[in-house]
Amino acid sequence: MFQLDLMDLPPAHHAQHLTAALDALAPGEAFTFRCDHDPAPLYYRCDRTRPGLASWQYLQAGPVHWVVRVVRR
Repeated sequence: MFQLDLMDLPPAHHAQHLTAALDALAPGEAFTFRCDHDPAPLYYRCDRTRPGLASWQYLQAGPVHWVVRVVRR
């Protein structure tokens, strides 16, 4: 499992990096990512383009940063 840190990337690129990481996973594999805002909009965007492909679990929910575990189904 690897960690993707979105904190230093422009928000406009977050979804692109997340979907690339998700696409690189085999079923059952996972990664975590960290960002400086609630990633709910990123979840909805990923789920819209890749419906049902992954499950997301918040490991830390703010206030400074959020950490989410993403598992490919």
